[in-house]
Amino acid sequence: MTYKKFKVLLRGLLLGDSIVPEDDETLLALFEYGLVMVSEKAESLHLLTLNKAEIVQRLATGSYMIRKPELPEKDDDEIDIDEDLCFALARYTASLISKEKVQLHEEKAEDIIMKYNQKVYQILDKIKFDAENLDYIGCNEVCLKPDPNEYNS
Repeated sequence: MTYKKFKVLLRGLLLGDSIVPEDDETLLALFEYGLVMVSEKAESLHLLTLNKAEIVQRLATGSYMIRKPELPEKDDDEIDIDEDLCFALARYTASLISKEKVQLHEEKAEDIIMKYNQKVYQILDKIKFDAENLDYIGCNEVCLKPDPNEYNS
């Protein structure tokens, strides 16, 4: 999602409640705060790194770390986080601006992150399972024969 699309989404989430700050510096600061909130709670695949030279936000699963996301410099820049998490980011940012729906936006953001993390854990479990069973990947049932000599029959 681009930063421009994010701002449109944010305005939509706040309709009838609050107005998005017109000052770009203020909005970017709130965006950054929301981005930190998301990256602290979500197992963002896009932000996973093994590179210790990166600015690290926190430790993640296994040997991985969550790197600090980059801030957009212009409206056409892609947000430096997984697409699914952009919606949680919009909700957290809306919660920082909202006068009447703070709790609603926070709950929606946390729900998005919870569902996203479940999906990530399923992916990581699948990768781990496949790595542990590498000999069987791509094989049909014949690969499961206990005697290796039977593979040639």
